[in-house]
Amino acid sequence: MIQSSTNSRNKTKLSDYEPSPWLIPDIFLDFELDPLQTVVSSEFVLVTNPEYRPKSLDPQEVFLMGEKLILDSIEWDGQILNSSEYKTTDKGIHIFRSVNSQAKVKIRNQISPKLNTELLGLYQSSGIFCTQNEPEGFRHITYFLDRPDILSRYKVRIRANNSEYPFLLSNGNRIESGFTTNNQAYVIWEDPFPKPSYLFALVAGNLAVTKDQFKTSSGRVIDLEIYTNLGNEDKTTFAMESLKLAMAWDEEKFGLEYDLDLYMIVAVDDFNMGAMENKGLNIFNSKLVLASPETTTDTSYEDILSVIAHEYFHNWSGNRVTLRDWFQLTLKEGLTVFRDQLFSQDKIGADVKRIDDVDFLRNFQFPEDQGLLSHPIQPKEYLDIDNFYTRTVYEKGAEVIRIAYNIIGQENFRKAMDLYFSRYDGMAVTTEEFVTSLEEASGYDLGVFRNWYHRKGTPQISIREEYSSDTGEFTIHWRDLDEVNQQLPLVFPVKYSLYLDHKKIESDMFIWEGYSGSKTWKNLFNKPILSIFQNFTVPVILDYPRELDEIHFLWANDDDAFVRWDSGNYLKYYELNRLIGIYQENSNQSIDSRILDSYKIIISNIKTGKSDLRFLAYLLEIPGINQITNLQPEYNIEGSQAVIEIYHNQISSHFQNEFLEVYEFLKSKLNQSNLSRLEASGIRFLKNHCLNFLVHREDLIYEQFRKATNLTDELASLKLLTRKITTFRQSAIEEFRDKWKQNPLVMDHWLQIQASSEIPNALDEVSKLKQSVYFDLKNPNRVASLLGSFSKNRLRFHSEDGKGYKFLVDSILELDSINSQSAARLTKSFSDIAKLPITYRERAIDELKRLHSEKKLSNLVFELVDSFVDA
Repeated sequence: MIQSSTNSRNKTKLSDYEPSPWLIPDIFLDFELDPLQTVVSSEFVLVTNPEYRPKSLDPQEVFLMGEKLILDSIEWDGQILNSSEYKTTDKGIHIFRSVNSQAKVKIRNQISPKLNTELLGLYQSSGIFCTQNEPEGFRHITYFLDRPDILSRYKVRIRANNSEYPFLLSNGNRIESGFTTNNQAYVIWEDPFPKPSYLFALVAGNLAVTKDQFKTSSGRVIDLEIYTNLGNEDKTTFAMESLKLAMAWDEEKFGLEYDLDLYMIVAVDDFNMGAMENKGLNIFNSKLVLASPETTTDTSYEDILSVIAHEYFHNWSGNRVTLRDWFQLTLKEGLTVFRDQLFSQDKIGADVKRIDDVDFLRNFQFPEDQGLLSHPIQPKEYLDIDNFYTRTVYEKGAEVIRIAYNIIGQENFRKAMDLYFSRYDGMAVTTEEFVTSLEEASGYDLGVFRNWYHRKGTPQISIREEYSSDTGEFTIHWRDLDEVNQQLPLVFPVKYSLYLDHKKIESDMFIWEGYSGSKTWKNLFNKPILSIFQNFTVPVILDYPRELDEIHFLWANDDDAFVRWDSGNYLKYYELNRLIGIYQENSNQSIDSRILDSYKIIISNIKTGKSDLRFLAYLLEIPGINQITNLQPEYNIEGSQAVIEIYHNQISSHFQNEFLEVYEFLKSKLNQSNLSRLEASGIRFLKNHCLNFLVHREDLIYEQFRKATNLTDELASLKLLTRKITTFRQSAIEEFRDKWKQNPLVMDHWLQIQASSEIPNALDEVSKLKQSVYFDLKNPNRVASLLGSFSKNRLRFHSEDGKGYKFLVDSILELDSINSQSAARLTKSFSDIAKLPITYRERAIDELKRLHSEKKLSNLVFELVDSFVDA
């Protein structure tokens, strides 16, 4: 890559990509593990790359990336180099030798894993050695061509004290093990599949292991192993079940079989990511592996199912076919998120899973698209690639894959995937190769579709209706409102149903392409009702004014679950905005009686058993403060919170008897002995939504808290008891703490709930918790639970005095030198400052300028703050 200077720091640009002058087909790594002085020896052969055409890199010297390494020696073709034959910098090493056709290189260096608080490269935490190399961590282990288009076969020897580190793990298959001297054990691993350095993994420690096997469709038996801290092995059953489900599903749906003899998962407590797909040795944050009803919520069970599958699916979409460069990140992540969404839809339920995914997209990715960090799913430049592990690259990237899936159809999509994996197996490719595979397999021209990779922001689509009773013609006219900003034209697959006289008469899909168009239906001698963008086929924001009665009809009757849910949300947002508009004049306004009628119908459906209980809970939900303010051009935080309370109180008051009756009904259903986990989860989900409408019954909520036999119910009631100042608030906080203080993962929920509280002195409480023994600034989970949750607490983080902003910037400064990835995640909390009221914005900008002036700021944080201050 070529670096270009911007804002006195160097940015990497997609336009400057060029292949490496050299390749490394094979590498041997030897690790002699020690917490403070690990010795790493590497041996590899540099060979000239026939694809390289000199543009900028000088082939008369070799540059290998390496950071925070202590170099012992370099050997070049059998000769030890002296200090005049190379030069080290803080980014790597320049070796003043040329490669004619090949050169054999041996390097010995030292690292200190125990002192590595960045959790990048090889680090030690809680006595366990662990790696995280995506995206650029391998250069923290040894000097190498640390870029994703360098694919090598790895052979690895790990040596360590056997009594302290009885398990020595790496990628591939175990081919040898034994003992040397002084109780030192060794294991040699070999991975026959070429992979980039970011997929290298090593784990060593005194661990517990759970073993199982999976038989592939071709009859091969795969050994499965899940490693955890000692004492947690009984919490791996669900993770193992999820893994086997994912392996079987990928064979059935995509014809993809696992390729090694062994598949391993390791759960560690200190990990920057959720999980990592290292070839054959996935490393997970413990919260996404360990599960039991007492310590894991129903939502976390689903997260485990999804993420276990996601990392397994990467074996092909990311590992066997990998990335040419980091600008192609959505090629592996968007595609694999889409694949894990399809898997979860099959296992959880297509309707509720799709609603979950869209709700997440709108609450987190849409604001990213509308904020200062807006970027296309394939960015054009970066200062630090870690900043582009975003909801846009992942979740919007998955939606773009779904667009192609909807355009070419399921059968053609499968053909395209077969072609893609067979043609590019063992290669590092770009999004263009993927889209070309879609075109060739399906016969569709996807020229305009490609623009989805390059256009930033959420498209805003205007729809206007035109109906003539004289001709019986019903026409919709659409326009891409971003055309005026010279945005790239897009393609939109649109699923719809048409209702006439309250009966569905047509369902189909059509394709819109370009900036505008229209569609006409004939012979309709009454005005129809259109249900459009069913199943959310395209991630857009609609400007579609229509009669409220029509939307009420869709909320009550549409057979597309997404449109029904979305219509209800529209009506709730409409009503809340109406209440905001009149709140200052009259705070006693009543909500629309039609909304009460709809709630009555939804509640009455609960006992019939005709609807998915979880789906009914979605229909009952009231938008939260973040959801409401996300839709406002400028945040009206206090007014929004006030009308949410008015809305909630009126629904609660009007249906208090019904909600209590349904709550008790659902509570009794949970006593059935033959319920599956999924059935029980749906019942609990709806039961706790009903409890949310019974907030005046603090005694009932506290009773559920005290008697809960699962973490889902316990946390649901704790959240309600602590959201405001209640009779049982302090007692519940202390009881939960005393019960779970030895379990950090459960205590993360405790921190999160308090950081999200609406109490006026929430900042004071968070400040105290930050100083408590239950918080550790070095642990990414603790940081996300307390500081991350507070930064998302829109009611209490944002205040006119700016104290919340100062607290967070102080925390970012403290954290950046410890773990810049965690610090950067907190910094992103300021990405919405353009939507703050002016006095709030001024306070936030003052704090950001203070942060920007810090000279030792990491590139990760600097890149973010620089974009905020410039804006």
